[in-house]
Amino acid sequence: MTSFLFGLIILLVGFLGLFATLTFIIIEIFKRKPKHWKKSIYSFLISGAVVILLILVHEVILFPPNPKLDDLVLTAYREAPIGGYWLGLYYDSTWEFGNSSREIEFDGTFEIIGDTLFLFTSSGSTFYNGNSSNQFLIQAEDLVEIENTGIKGLKIGLNKISKE
Repeated sequence: MTSFLFGLIILLVGFLGLFATLTFIIIEIFKRKPKHWKKSIYSFLISGAVVILLILVHEVILFPPNPKLDDLVLTAYREAPIGGYWLGLYYDSTWEFGNSSREIEFDGTFEIIGDTLFLFTSSGSTFYNGNSSNQFLIQAEDLVEIENTGIKGLKIGLNKISKE
């Protein structure tokens, strides 16, 4: 959700810069004053630089790529117009959950017994219902939540879990 809001801010800055540039161009067309051409060029360059800087801050500082993505054994997700869910399980028996692989809300360790996935949160964090653990039934293409915490179900994207 935070990434979405930051994206809206970037879009707003871009539109304001474009609006200022077009305003100065229209003024120059009707009044024929050379200083307005300079203002339109400056507003275009400054707003462009600010948008590029905001994109870099968003992509590199606020929401950097997840360095653990190469160690994934299972990913599951549920898309939503605003604020979907993403779950990633890693080889070292840890997991992360959030809106995406960059926006992690909570994490912990997992265990798989039979066809059931048990998630245990790190100390100090809980699921949406206040519990520190959750269980999912592993089906062919879905993870179905056993106790309802608000997640309900997730679609499996990547599955490298060995069938024993």
